Amino acid sequence: MGKIFIKEIKRQLFHVLLGLAFVILIKYNLIGLKGLAILFFIGFVLSLLSRKYDIPGISWFLMHFARNRHKAAFPGKGALFYTLGAFFALLLFSKEIALASIMILALGDSVAALFGMHYKGRGKHPFSSKKNLEATLLGGMVGFFGAMLFVNPIYAFIASMLAMVIEGIDIRLGFTQVDDNLIIPVAAGLILTLLKFIFG
Repeated sequence: MGKIFIKEIKRQLFHVLLGLAFVILIKYNLIGLKGLAILFFIGFVLSLLSRKYDIPGISWFLMHFARNRHKAAFPGKGALFYTLGAFFALLLFSKEIALASIMILALGDSVAALFGMHYKGRGKHPFSSKKNLEATLLGGMVGFFGAMLFVNPIYAFIASMLAMVIEGIDIRLGFTQVDDNLIIPVAAGLILTLLKFIFG
């Protein structure tokens, strides 16, 4: 395995652990909307400072986990949008749906990213030329196992699969592409909420 892939493994392991940490903290009421907002604000300030200064601890983190294309322009982008995704999931949806949505992000997105990077599948993603269908479906399946801990398993399966497919769409606000760490939990939460509203 090349250095880039090994670094990506470390990134995705952090991705999973961060999601699980958010789920545990939210489930046991150790953090809420205010805490997530504070974390995002602190992270945003540190990101701005990191563009000009080497901050002990933060510099080590960026060296080991940040993608090279984000280091200079937007240090810590993934972690910041991850926190924002968890915030919006908790803000917009019920606690159980928010937890399920974060699990889909934590598990599904990580597995899809690693599988898609290492194995070039034959199936074409319907909305993206950069992603393969096999990675998307595998990510959806793994995300389902996490989401079903909090919501109806059938709803969890549908939401996880659809959220991972939606993640492949290039959604932009102006000239800026919306980060998938924000897209996945919001999409999954919306789908779960609609399913629960329609079918109970």
